[in-house]
Formats: sequence, C-alpha cells, structure tokens
Amino acid sequence: MRYCTMVAGLALLLPGVGVGMSRIGGESSVAVRSLDHGGYCGSERRGAVWLDDAKAVAAFARQDDNRLNRSAVQDVDFGERAVVVVSMGTQPTGGYVVRLEAGASRLSDGVLTVAVEWHQPGAAAITTQALTQPCLVVSVPRGRYKELVFVDKAGKAAIRLAR
Repeated sequence: MRYCTMVAGLALLLPGVGVGMSRIGGESSVAVRSLDHGGYCGSERRGAVWLDDAKAVAAFARQDDNRLNRSAVQDVDFGERAVVVVSMGTQPTGGYVVRLEAGASRLSDGVLTVAVEWHQPGAAAITTQALTQPCLVVSVPRGRYKELVFVDKAGKAAIRLAR
C-alpha cells in the first residue's frame, strides 16, 4: 500500500502530469470523461467551449436555446477538472452523433488530443426530419496544455480549442 501511495505521489511531481494523467515516454495518457451527449444542445456552430467553473457552466446553460444538461456536470470537481462542450453545429436531420472514444486521449507537446466518434447517417438512413445540434460534454483534468484537439477515428483534427 505504501508503494502505491509513493508512486501516485511521484506522478504528481512529474512536469506536465496532473490529476487524471499518467506519463508513458514522451506522451501522457489522460483521463477524459464523458459526462453527456445528445442530439440537441443548442449550439448552432461547430466548435468547443471551455467551462472553467460552475459559474461558467451556469452562464453557458442560460444562453438562448441552450439545452445543456446541468445535472450531468454537477459532480465535477472544478479544482481538479474543467468541462468542455463539443458541438457538431446545426445538422439537417437526426442521426448525427458525437461520442468520446474510450481510452484514446493523450497529451504530447502541450496538446491534449481527444479521439471522438463523429457519426452521420448514411444516405439511405431513415431519420427524423428536424434540425439537430448534437454535442458531447466531457470533463478534462486541469494541466499544462495549451490546446485541445478533438480528432476523428482517422486521426484528422475535427475541432481545435486553444486555452
């Protein structure tokens, strides 16, 4: 037990490694947590928003037509983590989804790369005929990184968020 405590304590002393991060060579594995995702969050533009604290979450949730599920973020410890809302923007039908890829987040050279699934319905898919605004809500550990990059399965940058 003492050994585990000592190793955990040493990990916090490594430069660039914070809560929810572990170093492997020049890269760190990062614990990014999915809090919520849905078909309508009220963000018309494709992009990402950094929410630093509960006050920022409340302000974001009050924006016109925003449907952020505030209960999904109520247990976030903002001393250790922040919330990021990733939006696909307005889509013409249902069937569009953005989800976190499990275990595929890493920190390298000051850039936190988060793998996400960008799903869009096929041409022959039966979907609801309504405008949707799909989004993903994640929590990320605070750390020494200057940018978050959300990438698709092919590794192509879909959204960049500078800090």
